[in-house]
Amino acid sequence: MIPNLLFADAYQAQVGDEIMIFVLGQPEFKQTVKVRPDGMISYFGKDIKVKGETTDEIRYRVYDHLTQQGLLKNPIIMLTVTSTQDIFVGGAVRLPGRYPLNSQQEIGLQRAIALAGGMLETGDFHKVQVIRRDQTIETLDLSPGTDYHYVAVQSGDLVFVPTLAQVEVQGQVQTPSKILIRQRIRIDHALTRAGGPIYDEADLSKLVIGKSNGHQIEIEVSEQFWKDLNKDENESYYLQNGDVLYVPNAYKVDRIYVLGYVHQPGAHKIRAPITIQQAVALAGGSTEKANRTEVTIRRPNGQVEQVALGDDNDSKILIHPGDSVEIPKKFDVNWSLIFSFISVSSVAISILSRR
Repeated sequence: MIPNLLFADAYQAQVGDEIMIFVLGQPEFKQTVKVRPDGMISYFGKDIKVKGETTDEIRYRVYDHLTQQGLLKNPIIMLTVTSTQDIFVGGAVRLPGRYPLNSQQEIGLQRAIALAGGMLETGDFHKVQVIRRDQTIETLDLSPGTDYHYVAVQSGDLVFVPTLAQVEVQGQVQTPSKILIRQRIRIDHALTRAGGPIYDEADLSKLVIGKSNGHQIEIEVSEQFWKDLNKDENESYYLQNGDVLYVPNAYKVDRIYVLGYVHQPGAHKIRAPITIQQAVALAGGSTEKANRTEVTIRRPNGQVEQVALGDDNDSKILIHPGDSVEIPKKFDVNWSLIFSFISVSSVAISILSRR
């Protein structure tokens, strides 16, 4: 797997250079090492050849060492090689990379970011980081309206602008789009930033959140749900990085399948999940030959459920789009077959008794 590269640099490390290695979110892996006369550095129990290597190549070697030894999984590695009067700017800027200070001893933080083309719209200017040569970290708020104060950036320092989190709002909203956020956002605020719902088409009774891990959450809300949210801080009402909020169409219909001993077996349209009794009613009710004590439910994921009817729990089980409900045949006693068997048995007994 290719490591996360935050900087592009063609400089090749030489003997005597200092290399600062910083793993984002893992302060215990910070280390500043010096290139030895043999062209090697020592980092967490391993000698790594770096002489003549670019920062990208060194980063690959460090990444391989950390992952192959099982120390970290998919680490984000920031690395600087200090041999001249350079600073490093990375993250959500237009031109990340190495910038020389020339004869200057230091420049201001805003000037350093300007050298890199300025911040991108996706940059979080509330949490800009300056990582010093001595591995200390300063987190600064550069948001508009904050009081300006000079922050010096010196040789070997690394300026990092983190990227904002991003969520998406889709479905029946005025402006389906991606929304940049800092940490998380409540669903009503996300809807507002997407222009609000299309009220003559949106179904606000049930919102769907697609989580970044692939799971889906359905939230049942009232028509004016935002009035209740201020009282309820349920975590399910919040979107986080990578989540998708979907507002369904109130007029869209889906299908279920009712099979077996019903008057109208086949596909039937629904607008929302329904109970087993409602599903049977859609199919015209069960026939005289139907077993009215149990049904079989088959879900699209392959799950099969046997449900006993008449139980208090059967009304709590819902049939969702794509599900099928099968009504089995009741057990019939075949009296004609029984009488035939009795008749044949009687004849056989009579014949045997005559012997």
